Amino acid sequence: PSSFQILVYDFGLLSNIGVLLVGAAFGGIASSMAQLPASLGYLIGGAVVGPSGLGLVSNWEQVGAVSQFGAVFPLFSMGLEFKPTDHQ
Repeated sequence: PSSFQILVYDFGLLSNIGVLLVGAAFGGIASSMAQLPASLGYLIGGAVVGPSGLGLVSNWEQVGAVSQFGAVFPLFSMGLEFKPTDHQ
């Protein structure tokens, strides 16, 4: 037995994330063209390609676990822009 670990790619997960990113991008572009917030378009785009919409995502539990990590980054970036002196 080799001591090297074999990196295994989960192409199903990668394709599901790709579908969600493309759906969210189209939703963001469409909402920007309608002069609505892009974040609203991202949510609508994700809902359309998700299991409640077209059902293009096959393993929703796995994608949901990865998306929880993605929720941290916008919160962190908003925290960097927060100035405590603005609220005194």
